[in-house]
Amino acid sequence: MPSNRDFLLLVIWLAVAAGLLLASSKDEVRGIAPPPAALKKLNALDPSAIREVHLSAGGEDFVMAREGDGWIVPTWFDTPAESEKVESLLGMLIALGGAEPRGASSRSHATFAVTEDDYQIELRGEGEGLPFILTVGKVAAFDRFFARFGDDAGVYSLTPNLRLGAELGNVLNPEKWLNLLVVEIPEQIEITGFRIETEAGVIVVDHVTEETTTPSGEPATVVTWKVVEPEVFEAELDIVRSLQKSVRTIRAATVVDPARLAETGLENPRGNLTVFIRDGEPIVIELGEEGESAKAKGRRGVFARRRGSERLFLLPTWMETNLFKQLDQFRTAPPAPPIPPTPTGE
Repeated sequence: MPSNRDFLLLVIWLAVAAGLLLASSKDEVRGIAPPPAALKKLNALDPSAIREVHLSAGGEDFVMAREGDGWIVPTWFDTPAESEKVESLLGMLIALGGAEPRGASSRSHATFAVTEDDYQIELRGEGEGLPFILTVGKVAAFDRFFARFGDDAGVYSLTPNLRLGAELGNVLNPEKWLNLLVVEIPEQIEITGFRIETEAGVIVVDHVTEETTTPSGEPATVVTWKVVEPEVFEAELDIVRSLQKSVRTIRAATVVDPARLAETGLENPRGNLTVFIRDGEPIVIELGEEGESAKAKGRRGVFARRRGSERLFLLPTWMETNLFKQLDQFRTAPPAPPIPPTPTGE
């Protein structure tokens, strides 16, 4: 039989263990537990029933609403959202799993960055399980992050890592979700010419095909790029290729309120760039004045739009240099003079 001393030590050990368990449950806990009911609710959501995605962090909020087969941002002039990114976010949310408890009370929320001021995602709609709120906390590991469900005080480690997978960052970044594409010309579509109109004049560059003969008398086709206005000369290929690359994908820094059209200078553009493509309508980019975004405070750039569209954009200032080339830039630089030989002493 155990002695009284052994029995007393056992009682003391049990009391210490219970105290440690109680203390840890107030702040941080670890262990294996069944999936929380909130996670099961998230996993069962029907993505098509989600009508709005609300993002908030640091007192700022951002809303994306489903419209037809895509998403728009009502508070940013009904700008189309990057629908693929939104759908990807929803897919990752619904696939979250592997819940491991990490905190049991609000005392741990600041530690894991899951307070009410941290990054929250709210899903709204008419389906079962909605609305649903997830607070996205710190990265826990390469494939894990900390999170909290709705008003529940419990903190969990979840997989996969939503913060990295959805590139959420540490602050709310509205431009990440906006469709800022001004022009996109796929590689398989041939660009056949450019017309650049600025205060300095008009420059026309054409893709020219000429029939000729080889030194041996065989017929041959030569394809070149030529400036045909205001002068005629063969264009510097490196400049033409640079311009082609720049116009194939033109992405703005942010969007501009269409109601600001009068102050952007786009009613009478100071520059027009026309891109001619084979078997298609020309694409015209209109350039306005330099200015500042009212939404993204402090961000400056050049106002622009694609002719025929009501959407207004703010391009980075360096993009004007990439798109609106000067006439002399198309000239082939003359060969450098030969370096005279270094005189040698007799």
